[in-house]
This record gives sequence, structure tokens and C-alpha cells, in this order.
Amino acid sequence: MKPAFYKALFVLLTTAFSCSVFSQTSFISFGSNWKYLDTDTRPGSWQTSGFDDSGWPSAPSMFGYNDGDVVTCVKSSALPISCTPGGQNKYITTYFRKSITIANPAIFSDFTLNVYRDDGIVVYINGTERLANNMPAGRLHSTLATNASDGGDVIQTFTIPASAFSVGTNVVAVEVHQTNATSTDLVFDMELIGNIAPVSLIAYGSNNWRYKDDGSNQGTAWQAAAFNDGTWKLGVSKFGYGDPATTVVYSGCPPSNYPAAENSAPGCGTKFITTYFRKTFNITGLANYSSFTFNVIKDDGYVIYINGNEAARSNMPGGTITYTTGASIGLGSPEETTAVTFDISACAGFFVEGSNTIAVEIHQNNGSSSDLGFNLELIGNAAATGTPNLTRGPYLQSGSETALTFRWRTNTACYGRVKVGTSNGSYTVASVDETCATTEHIVRVTGLTTDTKYFYQISATDGTILQGAADNFFRTNPPTNTTRKTRIIAFGDCGRGDVGRQDDNLNVYKNYLSTNGIDAPDAWLLMGDNAYSTGSDAEYSSKFLEFMEVLY
Repeated sequence: MKPAFYKALFVLLTTAFSCSVFSQTSFISFGSNWKYLDTDTRPGSWQTSGFDDSGWPSAPSMFGYNDGDVVTCVKSSALPISCTPGGQNKYITTYFRKSITIANPAIFSDFTLNVYRDDGIVVYINGTERLANNMPAGRLHSTLATNASDGGDVIQTFTIPASAFSVGTNVVAVEVHQTNATSTDLVFDMELIGNIAPVSLIAYGSNNWRYKDDGSNQGTAWQAAAFNDGTWKLGVSKFGYGDPATTVVYSGCPPSNYPAAENSAPGCGTKFITTYFRKTFNITGLANYSSFTFNVIKDDGYVIYINGNEAARSNMPGGTITYTTGASIGLGSPEETTAVTFDISACAGFFVEGSNTIAVEIHQNNGSSSDLGFNLELIGNAAATGTPNLTRGPYLQSGSETALTFRWRTNTACYGRVKVGTSNGSYTVASVDETCATTEHIVRVTGLTTDTKYFYQISATDGTILQGAADNFFRTNPPTNTTRKTRIIAFGDCGRGDVGRQDDNLNVYKNYLSTNGIDAPDAWLLMGDNAYSTGSDAEYSSKFLEFMEVLY
């Protein structure tokens, strides 16, 4: 059932959700419904938008046979359909079609196509071939795939240009080919994601940076957006000395040559510890962004403030920072020229509509450091737009006697809402709204009663209901001194190797439920290697979450 599955994932899912997905829109998800033809025939113009596929059956992916992840089995030969066919004379080609709507393809920089395929695949967009993988040239209905594939266990990722799509309805047509007529298995599933181009707010090499390189104690006032930096020097990044720099700053080794060029290779052992930088820029349409990415080149340490509030520090000690605080360690190659990257959610409250100020203090490890460096890039990641649909979750996390956190993902940014009640359909106990539009939703509901069963509904504040039914329920924790039997099941290695590991885990789980005569345990414990080997969101989805969806 939903509740047990969701409550069990609150620890590990913190790695599965990433702010970097904010600028993407999902148009086809793994497990979507497709039209398909498995009759060993190839209709004319079957790949075009105008083709009438009303006579084709429709079913959810993954399609295929002889694979544990297959949801819809297709015919493999003239024999009756079987999910585990043997023998020879397999059909070489199976066809699939799906219509999607894209309101404005121009807002996307490109599209990412993630595919499970066994063996070869050809993809058409609105009748035009856009991708052929593991297939030879000059393809016909009977053309064999070039090689036996990976068995459909590995996601194959491709990029499709935005120009391939039209405003409104688009048809994605796919043909899957076997490598020979004795092939034991077939697999097809697909995900299509639109990537919204990021916006450069501050570029490397930007001008109009204000900087203070006189070794003075600027206290804290300089961090604020309203601070008057009109008397500070003006320069172009990259700043520094001792290494290549566009603007050489004064190190503290006398004399200063300003306004002429400063000494780019100072040699004294009493260099200034701290140099200050500020830059003001505009954000128009803050609500259209979901996150901001910083790429910072620093030598040695930095502290960054946004509109007067500390947002990040790197290679600096904790606690209060002063103008004499040294960086934690001295950096050398390649660290001193490698960017430190971090994301800040638009919901974090650092940025405002209109004018914003970035203030940075660069710290040397000590006064004898031979070089200093600073450069910064800021990228705005646009939020996906459109009617929100649920693409992940909800997951129930961090439960206590009186509170619970709900987490879910939508395909577009929206303001999320969670409503809770003691009876299904009547959510009168609590209603909590998000204060920022996002695709990664985290809502905590408090003020609940100990050891009580509640029903919940998640939605967008515009009224779009995402989920809320009789099996959307949870129970708050009992008092800490309660004695009660608790069932916990552990999973491990779902993401490693072939689908056999996933099937084994699933079968063990089903047997556990059957043996104990229950619908679900009280909690799940994930032991590791469930998103193997890179820990990507796509791996976590395909190797754990999706194959477990049959349980809820």
C-alpha cells in the first residue's frame, strides 16, 4: 500500500532529489501508455503525424518479453502471445507511437531522450527520423539490429534538437528491431524531457565588479545591498595576482602602483589576508526561476553573501569571519583553477525581484601565499511551466508524534498544498501551502495528534489535485514509551547487475507479505546499491522506484 512504501524512503531519497532538475519538463515518462503494433506488418507512413493508429492497442510500458521488468508483453511470433516465448522465427520489428503536446518548443534548448531498448531502435518525430541506435543504414521491416544489445538493462541517452518539435501535437514513433530471429528477449521503454536553457546572470570575465584591495577591515556593513561602494575600484574578472588575471589586485607588498597596473608577482611575506568584491545585477521575473547555480574559482577561500545574507563559504573555518581570518588550507593546482559549484533554490529567499547584490570576500591562507584568484559565474535555471502533474511520490518522511513531512515531484513548477483529515475526502485537520513555486515539493504538517490515523491529499494551490484517495493515509508515531510489534524489511543491491536482482528483491518482498498475511510492513530499510553505479536520478527511478510501483 502507498503509506508503508512512502514512509520507508525518507532517508535515502534525499540523494535522489536534486535541484538541478528544476529546468526540465517531462513529456514522456517511463511507464507511459503507448500505441503499439506487434503483428509483423509495417503499415505505410506509420511514423507520420497523420497516420491513423486508432486500431492499434494501447498499454503501459515497459514493453517486451522474457524480461522481469516488462509490464506489457508483445507478440514475438505467429504463436499465441507469451511473456516467456522460446523457439525461433521471432518477429524482427515491433512498432510504437505516442502523441504529446508541447505548447512552446522554442523555450527549450533541447530534449533528452532516455531509452531502454533491446536490441536496436529507430525514433521518428512527426515523421522525420531523428535517431537510429544499434541499427544499420537502409533499414526495412526485416532489417536486423547491428548487434545484440545490453539486454535493455542500461539507459541509453540521446539529445534531440528543439527544432524537431512543433507547437501543439507531436507524434513520437519508434521501431524496435531484434538482432536475429532467435533472440530470446525484447525490451522498450522511453522517457522524453525538455531542457529549458539556463540564463547567464553573471558571466566569467564580467566587468563592473567593485573591489577593495587595501587590506582594511570592512566589518560587515559592506555585505549589504544598500552599502555605498562608489569609492571602491572597478575591474573585470578574473581578479588576482601570482597567476594569470585580467585585473591584478594589490597584494599588500609595497608600493601600490594604482591606477597603473599592480605587481602581478609580489614576493613579500606580509600580503593582505582579505580582498573584497561586490557586484549588482538585475533579475527580471524571479518567479520564472527555480534555482541558481554558482560556479566560483577561488584561491584560497571565500565567503559569499547575497543581499547581505551569507549564502556559502568554501575552504573557510566555521564561526565568525574577520579580515584577519585565514583560509583553512592553501590551494595549489588544480584546485585553485577549478570551479566550486553549488545551487541555491529560488525558494530559499536569497534573491529578490529587480536589483540584487553579490558580495564576496576572498581569503588567503596566510600572508606569504604566492597567489590569489577570484572569478564567478551565476546561472539562473528556469522553472518548467504548464499544468502540474505528479511525477514522483508522494513520500512521507521524518514522522514524529505530532508532525510529518510530505515530499513529491511535479513536472512543472507550482505552489504545493497538503491537506490532512481523519476521514477520507474530508481534510479538515490541517492545510499547508508552499510559499514558493517549485518542482521539488517539501511540506511539513505539524500540530497533529499522537498515534492517530490520518488521510491526506496533495495538490497545487490552483486547485489541481495530484493525489488523494482511500489508500493515502498515515499514522503518527505513538508515544516513546509504547510497546508495539513493528515490521521492518530491508532491501539491497536492487540497482546492481541485471534485472534479476530487482526481481529477487521484489519476489522476496511479496513472499514476506504473503507469509505474514499483511499488505505492507511498517518501514523499509534500504541497504545500498539501489542506484548503481552513478547514483543518478534516472538510475534510482529505473532500478528501484519503478519496479516497486507494482506494489502500490
